[in-house]
Amino acid sequence: MRLDIDFEWQRDSAGYDLLPAAAGKPRKPEPRPLFGPISIFPPADKDPDTPARVIRRGGSLVTYRPFEDFGTLCMTFASIAKSEEGVVDFISNFGPLTKSGHDQQHGQPVPEVLECASVMWRLLKRSEKAPRALFELMGVSGRPLTNVEVRLVGDPGVNSLRLRLRPRSLLDALWLQLGLKLSGGGAIRECELCGGWFEAGPGTGRRLDAKFCSDAHRVTFNSLQRSRSAHKTKPRKGLEK
Repeated sequence: MRLDIDFEWQRDSAGYDLLPAAAGKPRKPEPRPLFGPISIFPPADKDPDTPARVIRRGGSLVTYRPFEDFGTLCMTFASIAKSEEGVVDFISNFGPLTKSGHDQQHGQPVPEVLECASVMWRLLKRSEKAPRALFELMGVSGRPLTNVEVRLVGDPGVNSLRLRLRPRSLLDALWLQLGLKLSGGGAIRECELCGGWFEAGPGTGRRLDAKFCSDAHRVTFNSLQRSRSAHKTKPRKGLEK
């Protein structure tokens, strides 16, 4: 199947700031069991207080194409957006997740971003450890992941047709990319050094049984292991013969 993902997004050239929650102490996402039921989209915010938000500084909006510039942005999102600081870091680099996040008055509510990142991380973790058949038991299979405009367009270069997919927001684009990654037949691994997600198997540049996202991280990890082993075997002062 020939797919053409056509998506542009914008980010503030001046950056973004965190506006703390009105109640003072920021709320954290509730811990969930790794293999319990999940919800694809975050629930409506029932807290009467205004949640923490990420607000743009008011610079010019710079347009970029996430799918062309960042191959595994969904994995980056799941790895980075685990705290308020991580959410600000991600949005500063890639823009808000929804169109309303471009509004300087509204901004991007942080709890919603934390929830989405948590769900994506758990899906990635499950895909690494559990058979894909278990997705049927997780409440994921058959549920809508994203809002995408689909068109059938001509491809003059090869005298053929292709499907053009156009996500309506960065959040939709992230879900679309995650769905493609999970259904692509390749393996998704969590790097044993940095904790970041990476693809392994044919066409990815990493062996199917790879444990690290890069050779540099493999070398660093093994070096640290050797250093720790040497430290444990080194005799303490006063005990040397």
